[in-house]
Amino acid sequence: MTLEELVVRDDQRGRGFGRLLVAAAKRHAASVGAVRLEVLCSQARESNRRGFYRKNGFTPAASQVYRIDRRPAGRLEPAVCS
Repeated sequence: MTLEELVVRDDQRGRGFGRLLVAAAKRHAASVGAVRLEVLCSQARESNRRGFYRKNGFTPAASQVYRIDRRPAGRLEPAVCS
């Protein structure tokens, strides 16, 4: 299972929401029988530099991401979870 970015609003960081989201993702992955849980994250993101993912049990993968993005350039629309 792959999560493409895990984002907590700036004004809500440091309150444990990221850890809760990771825990929920781990539970969901286990419940559907996923053998792997990956997070795609830019190396430049603050969470990556702070070691957030390592602190939550993730290890860096030796892989390269390739994609075709059909959205107009500069128009990234965040996914909304309810």
